[in-house]
Amino acid sequence: MKNIFLCIIFLLGIISCKQLNEPSNSLKYSMIGNLILNSSHQEMYIYNTIPLNENKWNDFPHTDNNYFVKNANILINNEKNITFRYNLNMDSSVYYYTANFNIKPLNRYTLKVVINGEEITGETYLPGSFSILSPLPEQHFTQVNDTIKIPFVWNASSNSFGYIIHFFEKYNGKFFRENSFVSQDTSFLFTLNERGRKKYKFEILAFDKNLYQHIIQKIPSAGIKGAYGYFGSSVMKSVTIKIN
Repeated sequence: MKNIFLCIIFLLGIISCKQLNEPSNSLKYSMIGNLILNSSHQEMYIYNTIPLNENKWNDFPHTDNNYFVKNANILINNEKNITFRYNLNMDSSVYYYTANFNIKPLNRYTLKVVINGEEITGETYLPGSFSILSPLPEQHFTQVNDTIKIPFVWNASSNSFGYIIHFFEKYNGKFFRENSFVSQDTSFLFTLNERGRKKYKFEILAFDKNLYQHIIQKIPSAGIKGAYGYFGSSVMKSVTIKIN
């Protein structure tokens, strides 16, 4: 029986429920766990895998929370064998597991999840840190015929398999994400067709091999054993600019 696999990059902003390469056996659970350096907290999502003909994920995450696994015991260990535990939470009617702990670039982290005596295990190696070289923080750009061209350049993150770029626009004092895309390069030219004075924020995330295998290569289980999905990591940097 074919299954639907959770193929979601939580916090990274890319959501996809496309079917991956069909596995040789069926697994009971689907999960996404992504450790993010420079994030205020860590999140993890675990669901019961459902048959493809019962696909209710088209409006994810506003879906039936009955599929969410609410009794998972989730532990992360770092290289010093220090253990961090996740707690169940809910925000905007969506369940998720969350934890607050510091992670370090180029460090290895292991995962252990226990659900009713069954184990899911995983491992990720965090990419190296990097810097956004251009634009500068709070740099001003001037419109020319209602068009603004913004060159982005950053140095490479070691152990990274690619980058995800988020674009946010500020409304009523808050930033809201407008778009996201994946890049294998360390530069791009962003073009805006806007009028008026505005403020924008860009986030660049360097992601690890596990995320690359799951999202790009469509491998059903990457960085984990005992579930569909992936356990990965990424490094996040951001910059804010102003339009005159």
